[in-house]
Amino acid sequence: MVDRVSTGSRQGLSRQQESLVAVFYGACCHGCFVAGVGAMMIMMFFGMSRSFGVLHAPWSYLANALLLAQFPLLHSMLLSRRGRAVLSRLAPHGLGGV
Repeated sequence: MVDRVSTGSRQGLSRQQESLVAVFYGACCHGCFVAGVGAMMIMMFFGMSRSFGVLHAPWSYLANALLLAQFPLLHSMLLSRRGRAVLSRLAPHGLGGV
């Protein structure tokens, strides 16, 4: 049986370099998640009273609708063929295949 992880063109990366790339990508991903959750916690602590500005109706309704729609739309796009191509280009060739 062929081990998919250890074969293929990988730009000459050793196993140790592959591990370092994986740790770096994992740290970046988790760091972004912690920053997002931290920002949410701060906003909730202040009762959602702190912001970068105010939108009045009807613009506030539109902004809320766009914020609600971005999650399913972005995830649907990333799961499509085109989205997978974008995600595979984020890692060195041979390391990010899905």
